[in-house]
Amino acid sequence: MGGVGRVQLVQALAMQPIREADHRIPGGLGIMLDDALAAAFAAAVVSSLWKLSVFLH
Repeated sequence: MGGVGRVQLVQALAMQPIREADHRIPGGLGIMLDDALAAAFAAAVVSSLWKLSVFLH
């Protein structure tokens, strides 16, 4: 699954802090912040899984 797919998956799950950024901040800034938070969370998950796989290998 590519990086874009992971970000879309995180947005589809819409965790509470990410959803709040989109709802509380008006206009395009809220939408962009929502995307940035989803991307950061997806990157953290991928990084954690990679480190775990290196540790277990």
